[in-house]
Amino acid sequence: PTTTAAPTTTAAPTTTAVATPVASEIPVIDAHSHVASGVSAELLSWALDDVGVDAIVLFARRGSSNQDVLDIAEELPGRVIPGIGFQQAGWLAQEPEFIDDVERNLDTGRFQWMGELLLRHYGVPELDADSYDFSPDTGLFRRVLDLSARYRVPLTVHHESEQETRELFKEVLIGHPEAIVVWAHWCGRSTADEAREFLEELPNLHCDTGASGVSRRYGREKNPLFVSQLLWDPDWRDLIEEMPDRFLFAVDAVVAVHYSKYGNLIKEYPRAFDALSDEVRSLMLGGNALRLMSSVVSPFEAPPTTTGAPEELAAICTFDESVPKISCQAVGTTQGSQLRWESNVYGWKTGTSYEVELVEQHQLVPEAIVTLQECQGSVCVTVETRIDTSALVPSASSGSTQEGVDSNGTAQSNGGGCPEDFAGWFTTFPLEDHTLIYEVGPPGRIDPDNLRGHGYFRIPTGMNVVNVRMPVDATLYAGNNHYEDTAYAVSDERVVQYRLEFRTECEGLRFRLDHIAEPVPKIVELFTREPSDVTTDMELEPLFLQEGELVGTKIGIETNGNAFFDFGVYDDLKRVRTTQDPRFGNATCFYEFFSPPLAEYLSSRISRVDNLEEGLCPSSTPTATQPPTTTSSPSSPGELAALCTFDDVEHYLTCEASGGQGGHLTWSADGPGFGTDTGPTYSRQLEWGLVLDRINVNLEECLGSDCSTVTSTV
Repeated sequence: PTTTAAPTTTAAPTTTAVATPVASEIPVIDAHSHVASGVSAELLSWALDDVGVDAIVLFARRGSSNQDVLDIAEELPGRVIPGIGFQQAGWLAQEPEFIDDVERNLDTGRFQWMGELLLRHYGVPELDADSYDFSPDTGLFRRVLDLSARYRVPLTVHHESEQETRELFKEVLIGHPEAIVVWAHWCGRSTADEAREFLEELPNLHCDTGASGVSRRYGREKNPLFVSQLLWDPDWRDLIEEMPDRFLFAVDAVVAVHYSKYGNLIKEYPRAFDALSDEVRSLMLGGNALRLMSSVVSPFEAPPTTTGAPEELAAICTFDESVPKISCQAVGTTQGSQLRWESNVYGWKTGTSYEVELVEQHQLVPEAIVTLQECQGSVCVTVETRIDTSALVPSASSGSTQEGVDSNGTAQSNGGGCPEDFAGWFTTFPLEDHTLIYEVGPPGRIDPDNLRGHGYFRIPTGMNVVNVRMPVDATLYAGNNHYEDTAYAVSDERVVQYRLEFRTECEGLRFRLDHIAEPVPKIVELFTREPSDVTTDMELEPLFLQEGELVGTKIGIETNGNAFFDFGVYDDLKRVRTTQDPRFGNATCFYEFFSPPLAEYLSSRISRVDNLEEGLCPSSTPTATQPPTTTSSPSSPGELAALCTFDDVEHYLTCEASGGQGGHLTWSADGPGFGTDTGPTYSRQLEWGLVLDRINVNLEECLGSDCSTVTSTV
């Protein structure tokens, strides 16, 4: 038998752009990022859609090729601007034949950019990036500049701006006035005055913002573009406002994990860009990149014309009970749009169709909910289809203990192996001493880069060697062995993390453990593939483990002391409170599966109470982040004070001036490398592994020569 479910629209079009240009026809373009091992069209599409970036300029690095870039561009038409890569053996060996290959590639007309050409470059070992120091005054570099001028193709150049490199670089560029050059990393991490000098003399020179975010060490260690997540360096902002047609927005995603954390790399940009005027923001985010490509084939297709009323977006799904399988097809889509499917019985996929065979126990639910999201640039529409799959769920008359479902498809009683009351069902806590936990990540977190149904437990820094045990009898059926995020690596050594997915004896009830650094040997043996940066799960040979049995002996990232692991519980039959958004995968309030005293302890240590799915967990006052003590508490409303908070999750210090007499404000702090700032706010991010008992923040206000100072201790 085959049934067709009518789709229902669950959301009006929503805009999720990082920072949307004023002119709606101008897209947001990341003008400098890379293809590397593990970067697929699927990953890239997800990353761009996640933050509302419409298109991206891609260059190949070592380990990837120009053909890899073209292949991804073919899969994502209109979203990828192919660039000829220079981080290749030929350029790095300074071989003349390499430039011949560049010219042949330009002749094909398939590339709209060139880069990232390295001259002076400092190595970043954790990103597999070596140091190079090539002079700009060579025949090879001059040939590339000539090609840029002849083919009218922009060239992105990486060259550190330093006293002994600037003048020669300028002389060479002056000799090639028709070349279109983008000087990467805010003009080689120049000061604003140095950049102004170049830009005034070279009308075809531009600067990009690649790797400038304050969350990246590279963006903080030399002439930073931003003084905090919210504030531009005043000199740089003045220069950008004066020369708005000379600056390009760029992220510089280098490795696969950067795309999985793409939102984190650019999370500080939105509010900073909001501080710019509308015209400047529009030019910087996309207008200037489009202008530089005006002489080559545009990667953006004109929107198709239609006659008559357009067909509405819908997900048409059928259910074949004999297989059993759900098959869905998208209709009413727009040419060139990006489609993403997800459901409560399977993960996400892209493309015009979606098929899922219901063979796992956790997939046997009374109702399957399938969502289809269509995105055109930063504008997304989501529709939802519900499919009756109750035929897969045994009825009471066939011997199952499940008695039925209500009109909403919510199970009204428990399947085999389930308790009458789930409260306190997990009698063993994963850690032998739960009082070590000082911070709990609540489930249902709505983060800038993802929706997280699971939570986490964090214990004191450096306590990575701990036992993790099974909270209940369950079968390990899937998992992933992946490297930790390169963006947070502190050494060349890559640390493997294991994600473990378990099915309990209770039908439809699953739980997850992630960031287990050292599972027991019999679990490690199940992983037949080598660790990688890919974080998709693989099916494992089923392994049954009993309550209290040892799962692992080490958690988190030992190289920087970050001692934590993820924990999540999911109920596909919705017998307890579960997330309403299907992207959370039926996550539950996992505290309630433990004893009431333990649940109270965990809920009292949650890291935050905002940006969570409403109503999932009972509210509780978090104590994970202790409120700062302030030695400058004002005794009257007008008295100067420094109000500071510290985010234990992001390791981020934020301060704001209160009161005072309107004088000049200067901030300083005793954290290593924190430095000074001026203005009403002060913020700094601590590197992972940096352990401080407290931070003393000083705020000085001066009216002429009359100055006063207050201190806030966090």
